[in-house]
Amino acid sequence: MKTQAAVPADLRPSYVEQIFDFRVSAVPGDRSSSYRIEVRSQDAEDHESYALYYRPDDFSLERVTRRKRGAAEETASESSHNPFIYYQRRLPIIPDFPVFGPSGGAGRSEFMVAGNRVVQEISLTGDQARITLERIEVLGSLRIVMEWAAGDPWWSTIECSENPPPNAPFEREVVASGHLLKK
Repeated sequence: MKTQAAVPADLRPSYVEQIFDFRVSAVPGDRSSSYRIEVRSQDAEDHESYALYYRPDDFSLERVTRRKRGAAEETASESSHNPFIYYQRRLPIIPDFPVFGPSGGAGRSEFMVAGNRVVQEISLTGDQARITLERIEVLGSLRIVMEWAAGDPWWSTIECSENPPPNAPFEREVVASGHLLKK
């Protein structure tokens, strides 16, 4: 996965490209109740790693953890059984993730998460899936669009954008994006 992560700057965000490797490190069974995906930067200077934990029943994101080299794993964010939208953008990875129901197919679902409406839409075309998550608030929305290709282990592309309400004096802004790198 290759992502763009925000870098602190004066008032206007700037971005840096980062490359991460994802590896399945646990599956539900005797030793684990969740799927665990380990995420490491290819940057040798980066001493942090991350883990994404997914529930086996609906494959929803349970939590995101961070570990600094030589330290214990700490929880960076937790989620209940809804689509996960990470609106703070303080991690260098993009943990946004949908919820897959029993059918796992196309359709529209709505959730209430922390008092905000979250809409998840899944559309299927041939061997491609497009998943849109949108957290709707009074001052606009945060929209995540993921493209998935059959046979790929993760999304092919992702784009996270802040979207103002209609007639606002400012425009849509991409706050994170990424694409799958195949070896």
